[in-house]
Amino acid sequence: MVVSPPEMESFDLAGYKEKVETLTRELAATSEALASERNMLRALLDNLPDFIFIKDTASRYILSNAAHTRSLGLTSAREIEGKTVFDLFARHVAERFAADDAHVFATGESIINREEIRCGTTQKQRWVLTTKFPLRGLRGEIAGVMGISRDISEYKHLEEELRQSQKMEAIGRLAGGIAHDFNNILTSIIGFGELLLNNSSLDPVAHKDAEEIYAAAVRASALTQQLLAFSRKQNIEPVMTDLNDVVRRLDVMLHRLVGENIAITTLTGSGLKPIVIDAGQIEQVITNVVVNASDAMPEGGSLVLETGCGVLDEAEAQRRAGIAPGPYVWLSIKDDGAGIPDDVKARIFEPFFTTKASGKGPGLGLSAAYGIVKQSGGYIDIESKPGHGTTVTIYLPVGRKEPPARHPRPTGGDGPLPLGNETVLLVEDDPSVRKLTSSLLVKLGYTVLEAGDGAKAMEVIRECDTQKIDLLLTDVIMPQIGGKRLADNLEVLSPGTRVLFTSGHNEEEMRLQGLAAGEIAFLPKPFSPALLAGKIREVLDREKS
Repeated sequence: MVVSPPEMESFDLAGYKEKVETLTRELAATSEALASERNMLRALLDNLPDFIFIKDTASRYILSNAAHTRSLGLTSAREIEGKTVFDLFARHVAERFAADDAHVFATGESIINREEIRCGTTQKQRWVLTTKFPLRGLRGEIAGVMGISRDISEYKHLEEELRQSQKMEAIGRLAGGIAHDFNNILTSIIGFGELLLNNSSLDPVAHKDAEEIYAAAVRASALTQQLLAFSRKQNIEPVMTDLNDVVRRLDVMLHRLVGENIAITTLTGSGLKPIVIDAGQIEQVITNVVVNASDAMPEGGSLVLETGCGVLDEAEAQRRAGIAPGPYVWLSIKDDGAGIPDDVKARIFEPFFTTKASGKGPGLGLSAAYGIVKQSGGYIDIESKPGHGTTVTIYLPVGRKEPPARHPRPTGGDGPLPLGNETVLLVEDDPSVRKLTSSLLVKLGYTVLEAGDGAKAMEVIRECDTQKIDLLLTDVIMPQIGGKRLADNLEVLSPGTRVLFTSGHNEEEMRLQGLAAGEIAFLPKPFSPALLAGKIREVLDREKS
């Protein structure tokens, strides 16, 4: 018996074709969506400012975004794919990067926010903050390493600027303190020296010796002023000043100063607005910088002084730590000397730091210039490379208002010292200055009450008839009770008593002590007997009139 095969169902060819077409459309749509997502992901990666990269387990690059590619000095990611760090970075940098990759592969641990230096084989050094983590496959295996690096070079630069500024501020405070102590010592030396020179019974030889001592003390006083200039605690007399006028006025003197083997060219810009500054101090700045530049050209060379003006915006002001945005005039002093190494440039403004031979200078010229410019609200910048000369640029803010009127410092005159018969309460914590001042006042006819600090002065006041105290002559900064508080206390007990403040600090320090400049009688140290005698009479007579 023959058995026929079962009846086969008829094949639906049209339905099959429809399913194939549907699957084809779905596959095309999925491919298009994947391509769109890939393009969006690529656009996202390439528009991020951070450096993003992926390496396989052999540490070969398989992905590099545009920022990472540019950081290596390349234009296409294809130039990077398949290469290792040893192909793209200096060897010592590549070895460190390869060790980090190996650590991630071996442990599966991430490296989070590590500060490191990237230095391509042809690129400049950059600081980056890098995170690396393992890239895992579908089964959880480590298939590569992914890295994200952020360029923090600008932040590191600002951090270094801030650190340098803080260091200079600390050195400035130290220099100001040293200068204050020097001023007390010099007040005694200059004062006793002047009294000695005025002694008619002194024999000629001793008189000559006294002159030398006095002259040395005056020179030391000038040195102290440079320390005060660096520490920004120097008394200044700001006036509206045209920087071009200052440069032109100095031109002849600078030619004589540097010698015939150095050619000086002066280029003054147009449209410069006046600045509020002590004219003598800006002359000192220019002179100090020019002298330093000439020392860098012992065999001769050229020096170019150029002025100009402009506006520093927020970004530029941030790059120059400690300066406010706004309009400035500038002066650049450019030499073609030996240039300055980076390690020297980092210390160039420190007082007493010098690369000159012993005896060729105390190392205060540039530090004084730095202090003067900073005290005037400006900024001083140095650009230099060994063998390519140096450019020092000084930025000074445009004057927005007239400087306040200042009381002229008494000169004391050349005649006999003015006498008096009033009672003076002398309060001074430095014994030598107190002894000098007391001795001088007694010789001039005054009755002197002495105290070594404010607390002892209050005891003296309570023990005597306060109506007999005509003048309080007091140092400002003293232990326990300072000059300002002492004067306030005396004002309650004896409103008619006049007050003369004296200090080795400047008027800025007076403001910090609550004493407004121009509203007090003030005599800075070091002072000579003639200056002291003249100022005392000025205060007493002015108050009486």
